[in-house]
Amino acid sequence: MSAASTTVVMSPPRTLARDIGFTEGPIWTGTHVVATSITRGLLYRMTLDGGDAVAVAETGGGPNGLAHDPATGTVWIAQNGRVHMPARAGVPDRTPGLQTWPGAGPVRTRLEAPGSAPNDCVVGPDGRLWFTDPSGDPHEGEPREGSVSAFDPATGEVEVLWRTDGYPNGLAFGVDPGRLFLAETRHARVVELEHTGGRLRATGRAVTLPSGYPDGMAVAADGHLLVAGT
Repeated sequence: MSAASTTVVMSPPRTLARDIGFTEGPIWTGTHVVATSITRGLLYRMTLDGGDAVAVAETGGGPNGLAHDPATGTVWIAQNGRVHMPARAGVPDRTPGLQTWPGAGPVRTRLEAPGSAPNDCVVGPDGRLWFTDPSGDPHEGEPREGSVSAFDPATGEVEVLWRTDGYPNGLAFGVDPGRLFLAETRHARVVELEHTGGRLRATGRAVTLPSGYPDGMAVAADGHLLVAGT
């Protein structure tokens, strides 16, 4: 990743589902696409062929980014507690934190973190669930410090690994698991961090979007970093 990175021309987008509210966090489970509806407090499942999306689980609150653990089939949910979204009748309140969905049945709360607002998440090479926790508004007001943290499902412990006032948003490990890419939405850039010995450090490499602001991210099989720009 460098400032001289090239733009890759991709195929035209296909619409997989419509009318499922304010959507976030699409993931591929190996058989289906699963996405959240922040405004409805639901998980939706859909196929690559398109057609009707099926509501498969109720999360309540404000489900944001998702992560899929292929080892267990578990879907992790960054529950932001409906930050920046008005309350809606029929959507039960939830404390911000982390939830899981096993692929069928109800959602389970794994971590409650009042006062936070988990935004996006990814299963790390160390088996922990890494997630961003921004603070404030990415475009208005004074910058406020947010963080990148890791949750250990075995112990329930949370470790804060990185802090930034850039509104940490999407995150993705590269083909090299020692590289973590982080969207700093307020600064309109994606930064590269080195993951070694359970710690993060800045490599000094970053890409500023020519327009818009980075949000969610994913790494393609060929190593390209795909950034959803708002």
